[in-house]
Amino acid sequence: MIQSFAGVLEPSACSDIFPTLYRRFEDPSNWLVHKDVLPTLDALAGRGFRLGIISNWDQRLKPLLSALRLDGFFEWICISCDVGFEKPSSVIFEHALSRMGLPPNRILYVGDQWDEDVLGARQVGMHSKLIDRGSHGGSDTLKRLTDLEAVV
Repeated sequence: MIQSFAGVLEPSACSDIFPTLYRRFEDPSNWLVHKDVLPTLDALAGRGFRLGIISNWDQRLKPLLSALRLDGFFEWICISCDVGFEKPSSVIFEHALSRMGLPPNRILYVGDQWDEDVLGARQVGMHSKLIDRGSHGGSDTLKRLTDLEAVV
């Protein structure tokens, strides 16, 4: 958070607002699950795809996913606070690979950050796509999660 607000807020202000932001991040009412997420996850699971999560989060992620009714789709959840490394470190991706028990070229990783997700996954040999619901495009980009069904 301090990096995000560097030069905008005084360090003491960051310390003052951190507890509030920390609580808001764990509150499911502050999160939006896009309309295409549940149908796409359901379709992929129905086709037999094994799904997992690699996230730069902490122990609050699993209860949050449960509250958002997303946890049941995922075979495993790999959180940076448990692994000790954050994306784009190859360590967290290699940890996920060991959980999947598949060679990296059999895995497609989808993320919303180019450097952390797309490049991080590629450094260990995974295929990867960027989900960018904005105006960007390209062969490495999905505009919506439903586009994933055509790729796999």
